[in-house]
Amino acid sequence: SLQDHLRQVREHERRLRQKYEDQQAELELLERRVHEAESCLARSRADAQAVIESANAYDRRQREKELEEREAKEERSNRRPGNMGPLEYSLKLREEAQGIVDKVSVLLPIEVRRSSSPEREP
Repeated sequence: SLQDHLRQVREHERRLRQKYEDQQAELELLERRVHEAESCLARSRADAQAVIESANAYDRRQREKELEEREAKEERSNRRPGNMGPLEYSLKLREEAQGIVDKVSVLLPIEVRRSSSPEREP
């Protein structure tokens, strides 16, 4: 009958509305979860970038430190070649300085010239 058919249609409509409301609630829940996941990913990304920046800064400081140590070592080795001790090195420098003085002393007037550097006490 028509009344039975109408009642079936209304019951079907009620079930469809209920299904729609249930799905709407589930959709809202899923949207919240997606938003929370996006927020978590953004925080994780920011944390990861901070870690990478710290690691890069550490690496940069290490390279600078190694370079400074290498330069200091080269400077020390340039000042004292080989296994020369401080005394041997100062004698070598004194000889080099005397050689330079001897070379330029010819440019000085005769009365200013000296024959050599005075001897020093050990």
